[in-house]
Formats: sequence, structure tokens, C-alpha cells
Amino acid sequence: MSDYASITSAAQSRGKQVDVKLVEMKRDMMDDAINIAVDALSMFSVHQDVAEYMKKMFDKKHGAPWHCIVGHYFGSYVSHEKDSFIYFHVDNTAVLLYKSGVIVRG
Repeated sequence: MSDYASITSAAQSRGKQVDVKLVEMKRDMMDDAINIAVDALSMFSVHQDVAEYMKKMFDKKHGAPWHCIVGHYFGSYVSHEKDSFIYFHVDNTAVLLYKSGVIVRG
């Protein structure tokens, strides 16, 4: 049984299959990412809306700036802050969430 078993079991109980591909973040943050993604995918039918919701939730809960990409087909190569990256699938939808950069206020 993997380290992700309890999270994927929780998602499966909600009718979703979760497959964590790569993660570099603390367990509680990973739990948040997966749970927020499962919620967002049930709330929105447009991937951009899912990504926006996840980004805003993570900015609020874990400090900005977070970036999120959601879809079926995409490639990526990103730089991210330490302990702030996750790439996973919920059913057949891929989610990439990471923190990078600073917010510049004008």
C-alpha cells in the first residue's frame, strides 16, 4: 500500500480515482490539493474554472502565488518553491499545482 493510500481511498469513496504522479509537498497540503481538486471537478465543467478555483483556494490557504494547470493533454516544465509541487490525476483529468514567484504590488 502506497503513502497515498488513505487519500486515494477517500477520493475513491467519493467515486473518484486519484493517481499521484509526483509530489514535493507536506502531507496536509497534498490532502488539500486532492480534496480541493475533487470538489472543483464536481463543481465546474470547464478546466480553466477548476484551475482558477484551485489557485485561489491555495493562495488563500497557503499564501500566494500558486499556479494551476488542469486538463487532459499538456506538457510542462516548471520551477517551483521548495515543498510546493504536486502533479496528479483525478479520473482522467490531470492537475498540476505549484507555487513559484513573488507578488509585486504597484
